[in-house]
Parts: sequence; structure tokens; C-alpha cells
Amino acid sequence: MPNEDVIEKIKALRAKVSNAASTEAEVEAAAKLVAKLMMKHDVTEDLLDEKEKIEGAHATTDKMKNDIEFVILNCWKPIEEFTETKCYRSDGKMNYIGLPHDVEMALYLFELITMSAKRGWLRHSAKMFDEDGMTRTKGMRVSYYVGFGERMATMLKELHAERQSARSQATGTAIVVRKQDIIKGKMNKMGLKLYKRRTKSAGRVDGNAYSAGQRAASQVNLNRPFGSTKSAGSIK
Repeated sequence: MPNEDVIEKIKALRAKVSNAASTEAEVEAAAKLVAKLMMKHDVTEDLLDEKEKIEGAHATTDKMKNDIEFVILNCWKPIEEFTETKCYRSDGKMNYIGLPHDVEMALYLFELITMSAKRGWLRHSAKMFDEDGMTRTKGMRVSYYVGFGERMATMLKELHAERQSARSQATGTAIVVRKQDIIKGKMNKMGLKLYKRRTKSAGRVDGNAYSAGQRAASQVNLNRPFGSTKSAGSIK
């Protein structure tokens, strides 16, 4: 029977394989080493299942206030796809289901995006008032958030496309399928069934505020938290 060190090493390598920040080369190398260790030490999936019970995690954000939902209306799906989680809204809050490190990353992105949007709007509105004496309106704020959210969504989609293009091997597909199975299992345990809801319209958009939101979002660095040896949800 294999010793605990071998089991722990395989678990660590599998965690690396499920790392959203890992390159395809790292995934391939980790998968090969896992296979070699399992063959050499006669480690079976049943034995690993006894040692490693992978459970889906569920986390909820704070309630969205002050029109910040117009940022998330554009970003929730790209966050879900990039972090390989399942997202749903309930009582003005966003909920994420997935592997713990993926859920952590989804929450991180939610916080990063919403806090950056709020800070950016405060700076932009203060500048309008100080330089031009303009009255700041709800319509301007919503337009800023729409522009910010759309730009952030595009950036997340670009990151997701880069990772998908690197995942050309079967190992990458297997990881996604395994994660989705875990998510479905977690949702079944929660008795959760999701239904589509009508999204809220932003109405008429102020062009200047919208453009300012787009420019501000372009300054947000989404690459910073992803380390080559970190899991998807490990923040530097």
C-alpha cells in the first residue's frame, strides 16, 4: 500500500492540474507525473477517493448597491466562465459555486471589479464637478458603470480565450468536465434549480460617462493575482 507522502504528492499535483493559471505545459507535466506515480506505487482511484474528498464550495457576495449591478450585469458571465464556477443572483447578491480556489478567485474578481468601478466613478464625478461645475446625475453614474462593466467583460473574455487556446490537450477538457460534475453535485445537495431572469435595462446612455468608464476599466490589472505555482483562487 502506498505511503501518505505519495498520496499527498499526487493530491498536490492534481491541485496544480486544476489550476486555472497553469500553462498547458505545466498541466501536461503534472498529469504525466501523476500517472507515473499511480502506476509505480499502485495507487487506485478508490484509494485516492478515500484520502481526497473534493467538495464544491458555495460563497455569496455582499448585496449590490448604488447601481453597481450595471457593472456586474456585464461581468457575471465572463467571471463565471473564466473561473469555471456557476454563478446565480439571489436577493441582490451574487452566488458562486465551484471548487474552493475557483470560488475564491470569482469572489476576488467580483470585489476587484466592483471596488474599482466605485472608486473610478467617485474620481470621475469629482473631476466633473471641480473642473466644469457639472451636476452629477444617476444617469451619468449608470452610464459610467455600463461602460466600465462592458470593458471589463471584454478583458475577462480575452483572458479566457487565451487559456482555452492553450488547453489543446485532453487533460484540459477532462479538468473542465470534472469541475462541472462537482458543481452539479453541489447544486443537487443544495436542492438548487436555476431559472433565467429578465435583466434590468440601463436606459439612455450618457456617451461621455460611458467612455470614461471604459477608459477607467482599461487601467485595471487582471493579470496580477495569477501566479505560476498558485491555484486559481490564490491571491499574491
